[in-house]
Amino acid sequence: MKKSTIIIVILLSNTLCLLAQSSFTSNNIPLSLSNPTKERQEFEFRSNSSSSFDFLDIFDEVEQFEEESLIFQLGSGFVRDVALEQPGIKTVLPPVVLSIEKAYWKNIGLGLKAGFRWWKIPKIDLHYRYYSLSFRAAYHLNILDNLDPYIGIATTARFITFTGSKPPENNFDYDIASLIIGARYYFSEKWAFYLERSPDGQSNFHAGFALKLQ
Repeated sequence: MKKSTIIIVILLSNTLCLLAQSSFTSNNIPLSLSNPTKERQEFEFRSNSSSSFDFLDIFDEVEQFEEESLIFQLGSGFVRDVALEQPGIKTVLPPVVLSIEKAYWKNIGLGLKAGFRWWKIPKIDLHYRYYSLSFRAAYHLNILDNLDPYIGIATTARFITFTGSKPPENNFDYDIASLIIGARYYFSEKWAFYLERSPDGQSNFHAGFALKLQ
């Protein structure tokens, strides 16, 4: 074989090798090496985030029940706590409850609650007026920013008067301790809705509005 032919063959083979290498490089995206330290840090962050809630957090200071706060509540009730078996009885005034609570040390609140309702029996012109007054103590829990749940006890006195066509009568009773469970949801800085189960007033369940002052 002639020397010139050999040189041409070598040049052609080198050219083909260069073309093949260029094509492989352009069609493949280079892969970056992973950083094991960074991946480990991200895993630890995710692990810590998933376990960030602690049950004891519910005993932290409640954002919506700061110390020295004063809360007024006005509402009404349903599921009455007295049995009236007289036929023809009608409601003159539904349950009205007014309460006040002051935030003291460590999420503890002390307050008073007063209530009034009025029934009548038109046929015999008989009127029932029902008064209640209770002293309350509650502990507030830290769960959500705008939510103020609480649980506590109440000592309640009740007074009922019967007036009308018959000679007036009075009836008095009291509860040493009853359980109260409720929550306020603040839709603004000072105003909230409230709902509670508390047989310390005119009914077993109450709902209404709350106003917070400081």
